[in-house]
Amino acid sequence: MKRYVIITNIWGKKVYLPTGKLLDVFKEEREEFDTLEEVNEYIKLFEDVCSYYEIPGKKIEREYGTYGRKSYKYEFTNTNQRLYGYIVGDSKTLSVLKWGGICMLNISKTTDGRKIKDMLFRGPDEIPKDYKWDAGEYEGWLQYRWGDGKNAIDYQEPRKAKKITEEEEFDHEIMVEEENEAYHRSIEEAFLKDEVKEKLKRIIDRW
Repeated sequence: MKRYVIITNIWGKKVYLPTGKLLDVFKEEREEFDTLEEVNEYIKLFEDVCSYYEIPGKKIEREYGTYGRKSYKYEFTNTNQRLYGYIVGDSKTLSVLKWGGICMLNISKTTDGRKIKDMLFRGPDEIPKDYKWDAGEYEGWLQYRWGDGKNAIDYQEPRKAKKITEEEEFDHEIMVEEENEAYHRSIEEAFLKDEVKEKLKRIIDRW
């Protein structure tokens, strides 16, 4: 995968039957680039193409909530109307660099961040193509792949720090010093044997 990923959406309506019925049409493309300069050139080209589309009018769907907030949706009335949007991600930092266009079809800035990362950065071989998720399985995948790792098999909840007294701290320092002395003695003895010497060398080289 190259460092920068951009996903673009274009959607609207098309005439499919002689009756003039309007049917949904949707196109999504994914491109990857090595530099931000290439990304910006691609965005300019994409926006130039989309500038020829007619933007459908918004209509109020309903009001809800204490403050009478309104939920909107776009209504397509002819085949020249299109909506479009794009998102740019950085696969090195696993972050979103830019949202653009009018809007994306399936995601927005309020979408679960793990889902956005999955859309942008999931490798092509991580999940089989056209895989059918069972109920709740996709949410588990998002947590496993992009979450905090708390559902990993070997995950252990961090222990809460314990307050220790000065006496306990002093005793601990003495114990550490004794352990260090014993450790150094054991290392010196080990170095007397060629076989152990070689084993230690391999461990050091590996780290």
